[in-house]
Amino acid sequence: MNPSSPDTFEPFDVRETLPDAATLERLTELCVQELCAAQTYQQALTIAAVSRHAGVLSRCYASHRNRAAALTQRVLTFEGVVPRSPGVWAPLRPLLARPVPIASDQLVIGLLERAEEEWTRKYRDELPALTATDREFLRNRVVPAQDATHAALSDMKQQLVLGQPEA
Repeated sequence: MNPSSPDTFEPFDVRETLPDAATLERLTELCVQELCAAQTYQQALTIAAVSRHAGVLSRCYASHRNRAAALTQRVLTFEGVVPRSPGVWAPLRPLLARPVPIASDQLVIGLLERAEEEWTRKYRDELPALTATDREFLRNRVVPAQDATHAALSDMKQQLVLGQPEA
């Protein structure tokens, strides 16, 4: 990966004491959601209707996996318990639960884009509740990658709406 990419994560230097329980719980929940997002993309990649978008979706999957790894490391640094993924994002559960090709690429991409939009908002909403160091960690390492993933899905959704081929 490109060293300047927002998905490249170097170890984060922790210069403060362990966070309080509420902060650790927030970081753990963010990690759970990133694991969930990665699992969602992994399953979405099995849907025949989106096979022509596999390149972009694979990059989104890798980005969420990288963010989950960075947040996992952060939780471990603070002696927290590494979470497990609860499954796929709620809006996509019914769609991804069916093994038959039932969805159009517009539907799947639209649902993924909506989930990315909500996830971007979630990060922004959580920032004020975190310590300064954790806000810096998210702003510098996680949020830019989330913004890039959301932008990729928004662009793809727009191209599908306009009927244009993928760039």
